[in-house]
Amino acid sequence: MAHHFFFLCPVCRAEDSIQHSRCTVCQTPFKFKNDQLIFKDQCWYFPEYFRWAQENLKIQREIDEHKEILAGFSGSKNPVVLRISHEAKLRQGLDRVNISGPLKLYQRELEMPREIGVGQLVFTEQGFSFHGTSRKFNFSYHDITCVTTNSHYFEFKAKGEPYYQIDFTRESPLKYEVLLRKLLLDSYARSDKKPIEFQPRLIFHPRDLRKSEISINPETKLDLPLHLRILRSFLLYVLRVFFRIFLKIEITGKKTLYLYSPFFCVLNHQSIFDPFIILAFLYRRIGFLTKSTSFAGGIERYVLKLGLSIPTTRYQTDPEVIRHIINYLNRGIPVGIFPEGERSWDGYLQPFKHSVVRLLVSAKQPVIPIKIENAFSFMPRWAKFPRRQKLYIEVKPAFCLVPEIFSPDDHRNYLESFFKEKHEPVA
Repeated sequence: MAHHFFFLCPVCRAEDSIQHSRCTVCQTPFKFKNDQLIFKDQCWYFPEYFRWAQENLKIQREIDEHKEILAGFSGSKNPVVLRISHEAKLRQGLDRVNISGPLKLYQRELEMPREIGVGQLVFTEQGFSFHGTSRKFNFSYHDITCVTTNSHYFEFKAKGEPYYQIDFTRESPLKYEVLLRKLLLDSYARSDKKPIEFQPRLIFHPRDLRKSEISINPETKLDLPLHLRILRSFLLYVLRVFFRIFLKIEITGKKTLYLYSPFFCVLNHQSIFDPFIILAFLYRRIGFLTKSTSFAGGIERYVLKLGLSIPTTRYQTDPEVIRHIINYLNRGIPVGIFPEGERSWDGYLQPFKHSVVRLLVSAKQPVIPIKIENAFSFMPRWAKFPRRQKLYIEVKPAFCLVPEIFSPDDHRNYLESFFKEKHEPVA
């Protein structure tokens, strides 16, 4: 597969058919060129392709090889089956890992995924289920509290349960995120409700900004032990050497980062390397919020801890991480946040999460936007290897958000305005 994000052929509309350099169904050639996808003689910019794919992906689908299975599910006593997936592995966050930051800046227990079955995902009008070889898992649409894509996994959470991940062997996880979002919208429309955000949790309207306030009282600044400072400096040196093989970097406004302590920095998220580029070239200690599953491996966990990363969940509101953020700010450590909640998969800015806006307003600390350009072209979500590119990093002037004057949407629009591309795609 060219990549699991490209789940629909623009020519024949076959699903999961784009293999390497062509569609396996209609045999239309496919290739990347700069920021475009080219199918035969038709060019698509990434936002155009993903918008088209989401609009044209049908919820109900009947596949010849699944007709017998569908007939078994769609008997007179059973709900009508909308679609059934190919074979997939179901994982759930059943394992527990204790994580502690340097100098005990944080201590927490994180859920890590464990494989619990192999089977197929089945969607009906009432809900969906995973039919494993030894067990069936049922989910009601109104019990789902989060829908997202985590790396190459389709990820969701149901009320009162650890999160689930599905690893599809032949299909796109993004395709199933789009499908479940459509089904949730249809289901809630029957009760005149509309989700406006699906990750880190489903919300239907932004909460009032004035009901909570975070108190920050800066204490003694963090002083890492000598051996950790040496290891951290060595790691950043290695990162700089690596990035300079591929990147020419132009930085403006760096001095702003040394005018305040503590503060929040907010960044657009274009590449998996974004936080490492910032740490390597801006020479400022910043604790970035990082998804908890990135801490699964021992080596990754140690590197992230050395980088002062703060583990947080992507599948639910995480009140525990607020305490860690306060602890960082009290020790004079700036906190880095990607308000989009995940990397862009078309290179353009995604809507900022309401929970992030609420946090920035409640903390009443300086906010410094850091805009990264061309990191998407350097390493898109679907790329296996980085590409040579010129990168631009702009550190913008600091400001504070005031809840008494503006609405949540006003604050969000204001924050997003710092990261708008020069040429926005036409909606």
